[in-house]
Amino acid sequence: GASEIVTRTLATLHTEPRPAPSADALRAAVHAADRGIREAIEADPRLDGMGTTLTAMLADGDRLDLVHVGDSRAYAWRDGMLHQLTRDDTYVQGLVDKGVISKEEARAHPQRALVTQAVHGSGVNPTFAVVTPRPGDRFLLCSDGLSDYVDDEAIARALGELPDLHACAHRLVELALAEGAPDNVSVILADVILTDDESVR
Repeated sequence: GASEIVTRTLATLHTEPRPAPSADALRAAVHAADRGIREAIEADPRLDGMGTTLTAMLADGDRLDLVHVGDSRAYAWRDGMLHQLTRDDTYVQGLVDKGVISKEEARAHPQRALVTQAVHGSGVNPTFAVVTPRPGDRFLLCSDGLSDYVDDEAIARALGELPDLHACAHRLVELALAEGAPDNVSVILADVILTDDESVR
């Protein structure tokens, strides 16, 4: 499906030399994935309408390049505080931005899954950002299966209480399922550490 095409295309960024700066390479990979989806639909019209959200980070020395499309999210946990790094491309987020509903009301809104942008083969306008990591940071990338069902306070608590990445990811998925989330709860965690040569990894 669409998510497989996007994942396969972005995975080449880790296996092939980058002829361009990572931010440019990431941008090119997203547009290549979008073209790949379009070509798949042209080859099999039954696939028309498929698409996927995307949130990804690419390490480039002491910086992280972030790309975002849709309602998956990236968070940073730093000094005991949770910071959302992405803005949802959704109808409901637009209502929040206009002050029509609160952030808390948005989590239970019946149209919260209505995305205003996705990678679906018809051109895409992703949001890009640069994140400067610090030792001790913990980054979370997740699907709406987590963020729609588990509030920020509970997410932050899990990130702070469980040092082991695997155990923490497992806890977050368990919390989402306990709150009634469907089976498609995706969680990726990464810690920033200082290596022996004092570079960030």
